[in-house]
Amino acid sequence: MAQQTEFPPIDLAQASVEDAAIEDIFGNLTITTIPSQTPTPTPTPTPTVHDLVGAELSAVQLTSFTSPQKKVHLFYDPRTLLHAPPRGVGTELERPERAENIYRELRLTPHLFYEIPNLTIPKLDISNDLAVCHSKEYLAKLNNIKNLSLLGCQDLEKLFDVNDIYINKSTFESSLISTQGVVECVRLVQSKNQKSRRAIAVVRPPGHHACANEASGFCFLNHVAIAAKLAVRDNLARKVMIIDWDIHHGNGTQALTYDDPNICFLSLHRFGTGSRFFYPGSGLPSELGSGRAEGMNVNVAFDNKRMDDSCYACAFSEIVLPIANEIRPDLVIISSGFDAVENDLIGDCNLSPEMYHLMTKSLLEVLGDDVGVVVSLEGGYNLDVIPKCMRAVAFALHKSELPESDSQSNTSFVNQNRKSKSKSISNSKLESGRQVLKHLWNYEEENERKRGTLVKGCVPSLNKSISALNKIRMWKRTPLRKIFEQIDERCLRSTKQK
Repeated sequence: MAQQTEFPPIDLAQASVEDAAIEDIFGNLTITTIPSQTPTPTPTPTPTVHDLVGAELSAVQLTSFTSPQKKVHLFYDPRTLLHAPPRGVGTELERPERAENIYRELRLTPHLFYEIPNLTIPKLDISNDLAVCHSKEYLAKLNNIKNLSLLGCQDLEKLFDVNDIYINKSTFESSLISTQGVVECVRLVQSKNQKSRRAIAVVRPPGHHACANEASGFCFLNHVAIAAKLAVRDNLARKVMIIDWDIHHGNGTQALTYDDPNICFLSLHRFGTGSRFFYPGSGLPSELGSGRAEGMNVNVAFDNKRMDDSCYACAFSEIVLPIANEIRPDLVIISSGFDAVENDLIGDCNLSPEMYHLMTKSLLEVLGDDVGVVVSLEGGYNLDVIPKCMRAVAFALHKSELPESDSQSNTSFVNQNRKSKSKSISNSKLESGRQVLKHLWNYEEENERKRGTLVKGCVPSLNKSISALNKIRMWKRTPLRKIFEQIDERCLRSTKQK
């Protein structure tokens, strides 16, 4: 077992917070920072995003890049930990340790990353940059939180009229820093002189439930939607694809991009059945976008819980990868929640950490090396498991196979994936992506009954999405085929026999 390195406590002056505030917010929680391998340069002064767009990014070429894949850009800022539940409040799901534990895990493999110096990241302008998604009235209310420090946390929360968030005086600072981190990751992977086309942003609080005028579901600013819209506005990308695999529907992201023909939003999530909906209760397959963006909103909504690796492999092979191949984006942003993983506190699904490696790898096979990919942390609440999930994503972004020790919970991942390498793989990027998932769902199998074994409820859920998409003109050319219903029935019978 690798020896854990002891890291010094965060420099409070650098974090722009007072020692008393840290103690009052966190109690016994120790905030730590891990020093970069190279000294952090002193900003003189910190540029704005507009400075960089004018000086460097106006010359971005949205054409092919032939450079080999290198390390992955990594953003993490300990100031995002300052948004924390007050002392005396029960254990919260969305906790600072989520980001801290993930970052510590990633730092055990420093050869994978280019760490982004926090203090040189361009600042976003509230009235111009954040306003591409959020109303000025809502942003003013968020910005005013720091001036209301005399109010208790519960009084602050009443200002937002929702019951699924907590607030302290650092909430807006943490949210803004997170948004700036995701935007910077996009800038780095899309810039003309980029060192890498891949990036990870370990940010919190999450963002995909944040709407134009509303905080909800632990979210305040919609980092991914803002980054996508700024990328289009600043000519960093012509077409952006957002893939949200958090177990909860990204209702905020959908609402903010629903009529945008330059952004394709695709979400895989639990929806629920009948009157028993799963939070937030949105994301029906029939919600397909509006106006010129009709067909650019795709919802893969699972009616049941307990979805596993095979279910997601089927969803990727039959829906996600064909759509990514057809859209041909020049930027992909992944809203990467890890609450579909087995043993999450609220997701009630059974993905393995290795499945996040497979999903990422299959997607990269379809996209190729020239498309920028940014992974932004959303949900996921098992503090022991989510670091393994992000580690799996990082290895895929780096084009590295997971060590066998990471795959002990799913031996078929290692063995069957190796077997597939000996077979001839089609030159088609789409088929190459499907090959990655072949041991879980064999798209090419002519006998429909033998393509895979799926959990009850999976096939009807996927077929609802496929049927909805096939009615849209833009998707009629794309081979989205219905899945053989009896696969599901056969799985149900075999489960009963056990």
